[in-house]
Amino acid sequence: MVNPALPHLALAALLAASGCSALAEPVACPPSITVNETLTGAAPEPWTARYDNTSRNLAGVGFFDGHPDEQRSLAPSTDSGGRNPVATWKFGSNPVPVWLNCRYLDSAVTLARPLPAYRECRVTHGPGGIVRLIECR
Repeated sequence: MVNPALPHLALAALLAASGCSALAEPVACPPSITVNETLTGAAPEPWTARYDNTSRNLAGVGFFDGHPDEQRSLAPSTDSGGRNPVATWKFGSNPVPVWLNCRYLDSAVTLARPLPAYRECRVTHGPGGIVRLIECR
């Protein structure tokens, strides 16, 4: 009699050997944020300050070894070119959490969060460097 788990084990071994992962999880930055910017003082004469609280679109992402305030940015392990470039970060088994940092166009505001203990993350970019997909496993 054939063990019913055998086909699943064979599939898992095939995926592991091929470098694919059925366990890759999409990780997403908010696609846009609304920022309320103000001057730190009065507008110089004869100027008048005008405030435009428009959305700021996602401009890029980065990964950090620990909190981004510690400024330990990680470089991608591989970076492919082409029409839809993919950058891959491999993290290893560092006990310090890796953080995802989301940057927004024309804004000093970034959003950051610690990630679960992923071994790697892949970021797929579209035309103009737009972040299309972040997958981690």
